[in-house]
Amino acid sequence: MSDYHEFIAILIELGEAKVRVNLAEGLWANRRKSWAEQWLRGEELKLDVATKVAGVSSAREANVIAQLSLNAARSAKNAAWVAALAAVIAAVVAVLVYLGVKA
Repeated sequence: MSDYHEFIAILIELGEAKVRVNLAEGLWANRRKSWAEQWLRGEELKLDVATKVAGVSSAREANVIAQLSLNAARSAKNAAWVAALAAVIAAVVAVLVYLGVKA
């Protein structure tokens, strides 16, 4: 295993917070400092990507929910039209019965 890979394994074991502290304290110099800074940037990038993926996932879920709501609203609208038509037919029948009874 190369020095770089051994050092990255140490960074992973330490974790981001401790690596930041060690960098701030000047524990590493030259190439190890550079490697640690690059590793931190990579970890930040991973977090950024994960956050964006979660955002896209949430947006897709919201889109599915919105589509289901739209479908439910359309069904409710259709049911309302059917109910209104039934009411009109019932009113016409009632008038015809009323007129037929009077005649």
